[in-house]
Amino acid sequence: MAEIYELREIIKELDKNLKMIGAHLDPDNLFKEIKNIEKETLKENFWDDSQKAQEIMADLSDKKDDYKTFINLKEELEDQSDLIDIIEETNEELDSLVDVENSLNMLKKKYHLLK
Repeated sequence: MAEIYELREIIKELDKNLKMIGAHLDPDNLFKEIKNIEKETLKENFWDDSQKAQEIMADLSDKKDDYKTFINLKEELEDQSDLIDIIEETNEELDSLVDVENSLNMLKKKYHLLK
């Protein structure tokens, strides 16, 4: 089982990786792109060219998946960091640290999928 300081180091490393991914992904701009594409899909003649419409919808789906995955990873990492703080403040049982360690290992796997 990892100690609190080891878990904090894992969180720092994952946070660093998330920032690098975020710099590449640019989630704020990606969100704007998603909204613009969604507006485009509401136009009256959007489905006139069905092949183009399907390509746009596939692109929209990919962008939404990337955005949601990034946001979820960010939130999960913040949650685990907060949980470590709580465990440290309350001197909670070691079982909680094992849970955090397991969650961080799952986050590592998700990061590799997003890369």
